Amino acid sequence: MVKLFSHMGLQEATPQVGISAQFQAATGAASRESIRKEFLHPGRVLVSSTPCEITTILGSCVAVCLFDPVLRIGGVNHFMFPSSADPTERSARFGTVAMEILLSEMVKLGAFSGKLQAKVYGGGSLVAPIDHTGPTLGEKNIQFAREQLAKHRIVMVEAAVGGKHGRKIVFNSGDGSCLVKEL
Repeated sequence: MVKLFSHMGLQEATPQVGISAQFQAATGAASRESIRKEFLHPGRVLVSSTPCEITTILGSCVAVCLFDPVLRIGGVNHFMFPSSADPTERSARFGTVAMEILLSEMVKLGAFSGKLQAKVYGGGSLVAPIDHTGPTLGEKNIQFAREQLAKHRIVMVEAAVGGKHGRKIVFNSGDGSCLVKEL
């Protein structure tokens, strides 16, 4: 089952079946294996109880990938801002909402937050801040993700964050592997 969440609420994901040669080479996946392929747009969250190859492109945005190694389920969020000035805002464009949805949906699939593994990507500084005195948007997003993982006692097993470039990630929800390409 694949669930996709956006500002419009829950949607059924329309799968594209196949497996990319690049993903096969990086993960050792069998060439005959079929796997769902989904593209995750900014401000969305996707969780899956079946193997799924989730691709997203990140600049200053951050993606948190969660994986339960026992149940072999995973999910990814893609948030643009740590939080909203409006506390009633329920868009997954904001980390506060995106993290809440990702965690709650993983738990609904049977995951226990204490056993989850996290991978964090993105938060690049593609444009210098105007005032040059405070943290960039990317740095704020990275800090928010780290704080949320610590708050929920989720171990971060991998991170590719910061820098002055974007990233393309391809996360496999069935085995927790992730291919990262700097852009």
